[in-house]
Amino acid sequence: MFHRLKRGWSKLALSQKAGLDQRTITFIENGVNVPSLVTLFVICRALGINVTTVVGNAAKGKAPAKRPQKEASKKPESLISDAELKMRVPRTSRK
Repeated sequence: MFHRLKRGWSKLALSQKAGLDQRTITFIENGVNVPSLVTLFVICRALGINVTTVVGNAAKGKAPAKRPQKEASKKPESLISDAELKMRVPRTSRK
């Protein structure tokens, strides 16, 4: 992500330059997928960087900067309305 943002490129721009689907770039940047070596080479070529730059930093323990994840907002039980509580309680089947 650092190298893409350094160039001012969007995920779409990088995906087009690399010939990859934009979702592939998104999943890799978000840590959902780990790129294959071929995909890594293609991305590095599009960015104009050597693959050893990326692999070397990972081997040295320098993880790329990640955006902080948003925590799911949860209400304390005391602030849940009766209507919300009724929605959370599963209905039991009556016979």
